Amino acid sequence: MAENEIETTETTEFDFEISTFFTQAVYSPYGVCKVVNKIIVHMGFVKVLPPQMFYTYASKGMLFNKKNKDLKEITREQAIAWTERYVQKHFS
Repeated sequence: MAENEIETTETTEFDFEISTFFTQAVYSPYGVCKVVNKIIVHMGFVKVLPPQMFYTYASKGMLFNKKNKDLKEITREQAIAWTERYVQKHFS
């Protein structure tokens, strides 16, 4: 690759649906953490994410689109969307 060329990466597809791991309508940050760690193990990785990371992300508005002051009302759709982005970024 030439020095001034930009390397592009293709989106990796999963051999499973992330949404099948999320069965509840609402999650706490700890609940999202447990499910995300199950997905990571299912993918064959040993890495475990700490629950504190999810509480910090939720309180700072980094986990989802808006700041979640309650920290107890993370919808299934929000959890799935965040997990898909995280897994694509860190495990593809």
